Amino acid sequence: MRRLAEAASFTAGGEIGGESGSAACEFRVATGAITARDGERVLVHWPAQEIATVSREDYEILATNVFDGQAITLRRFGRRTDELETALRRARADALSELMAPPGASPLDVFTAAGERSGLLYRYDDGLRWIPDSGDCTARLYSELSAAEFDAGSYELVLTGPFGETRIGGLRRVTREMASETSRHIGEARERFAAALERAGLPWRKEAIAGGIAAHVAFDASADRIEVVSNSEIICEGRGEYWRLLVEAAAVDRLVLSPVEDRLRIVALCAVGDGELYETLSETDHASFVFEDADAVVRAWTEVGFRREPIFSPSERDAAAALARVLPSLREARSGLRDRVIHDEPGLWRSRLFK
Repeated sequence: MRRLAEAASFTAGGEIGGESGSAACEFRVATGAITARDGERVLVHWPAQEIATVSREDYEILATNVFDGQAITLRRFGRRTDELETALRRARADALSELMAPPGASPLDVFTAAGERSGLLYRYDDGLRWIPDSGDCTARLYSELSAAEFDAGSYELVLTGPFGETRIGGLRRVTREMASETSRHIGEARERFAAALERAGLPWRKEAIAGGIAAHVAFDASADRIEVVSNSEIICEGRGEYWRLLVEAAAVDRLVLSPVEDRLRIVALCAVGDGELYETLSETDHASFVFEDADAVVRAWTEVGFRREPIFSPSERDAAAALARVLPSLREARSGLRDRVIHDEPGLWRSRLFK
């Protein structure tokens, strides 16, 4: 495993081919986009996250677009062909990683994995983001992981937790180091979560340290846990009446807790007529949303840096739609949105949800 350059960067003259024929061009790969120009004329301009695949045969590189399958062939770059291929793969991965990370966050390290499933692994303060050259991407936050292990048989980094298993091969001799480092971060994340629970007056420190309750992961809303939440101050003033109505209807099935700066964000997942309610109770600037599968939404939040736009953007061809092509949880969340219910009069709100 080796660290890569800080960013993708490439500019050189060559030739581009496509459906309309071939043309000489200056081809540029920069952070966020790829562009081919013939003088002042723009032949191709793609945001980097729209690069679906990059393949190579000898001195020709084929790149395809994630939305329409448009293909471009890049040739006549001579000795710089290797550099161009690397820049294209890096630009794509950088763009997807940025869309998956919290706004403004930058990776601490970027590593290349050269195994059977090649790609780039990004290490952030909050966790790891894995961007393979093809197939599904994954974000695994330290606070939701159960374990990170070195598989001596396959020489893979194995990440496990409530969101399943992620295996990353081709990391070579640094795999052990990554497993050890990630395990340490998991322990530290649990300690921070436990401290946040204590500050909020929730008596679940031991469960958090043991991994029985994990940040950003849904857990069962037993009667005892509902009572604890009802007697705490974690429900904000503008959502208390709505919480009471959900409890009275015995609708609260699961809860999700997420540390946000110096407070805890709480979400209730509830079965309703058209699906599952995703109800934010610690903030008032959220509507009620009904999804086909609220668990997919919980995972999607972790994998898109807790941004709202990737899930709720209606566009079929923007950055969120491009990310959804390679992020299954986001794809499920976007397609599974069933309804949006505003918080007006509590009785009317309840009647819309429980028809």
